[in-house]
Amino acid sequence: MITPRKALYELPASFYLGVGGPIAYSRHLGCDSILFSRRLLSPEKVAAAQAAGLHAWVYASPPSWGAATWRTTVMAMREAKRTYPSLLGYIADPEGPDTDPDASWAGDTAAEAEALADALEVDARAGGSIGFTSFPYWKHRAVIARRAPSVWGSPQLYGIRETPRPSIATILGWAAPWKTLFPGPRYVPSLAAWGRTGENFRAYLDAMRVQPAGLFWQNGSPPAGADDAALAAWQPGARPGSGGGILGVLAALGLGYAAWKVLR
Repeated sequence: MITPRKALYELPASFYLGVGGPIAYSRHLGCDSILFSRRLLSPEKVAAAQAAGLHAWVYASPPSWGAATWRTTVMAMREAKRTYPSLLGYIADPEGPDTDPDASWAGDTAAEAEALADALEVDARAGGSIGFTSFPYWKHRAVIARRAPSVWGSPQLYGIRETPRPSIATILGWAAPWKTLFPGPRYVPSLAAWGRTGENFRAYLDAMRVQPAGLFWQNGSPPAGADDAALAAWQPGARPGSGGGILGVLAALGLGYAAWKVLR
């Protein structure tokens, strides 16, 4: 099973002003993969990712994965894979009603979740690397895990949207049921690269080094300075408190993106 190890969810072009675009920024951060937005997908970007040696997936936002919309989205994802054969697969992102305005998953929607799981499993067995992401306590996560054993799961270990803000220990606790539902290489968590700055952000990243992967969601603007260097140095599966190669050294020296541009 091929899965991303360190990757970014692609955002609109305005996010990348000053950092060279999603491909260059992914390379700067030491990513092995990129997760393209379906609505932003283009031949040029897919070709650029392939030339840069980045594995590529495609994702769509939660409203596209509602109980009433997911079938159309699955068809669109299959078409994207046919159009761009270098894409390894796609990521389904059903959410709500708890954290998303779309309430289509409210009530008794277990049958819809089973149908979604079956569709994802069909595509995974056909050779795609298919992921499923959602907030950690989404009510149908076990349905997806059970009925789609060839699909990998990515809990959103963000801890940003909840009030009050959860502790890092609580966030790490959210991971445990997913590790059971999606064992071994099927467990590929999503992490937050927004909503925290300074020591809080770096402490979060350090705690998340124990995770076997990191698919980073961002918002607002890219981290800067020491936060940028810490994100670039982050690698999964490491001991908390460990460094990260040359970028870890740069971070310790208080250097970041500017130093990387000189040394690359």
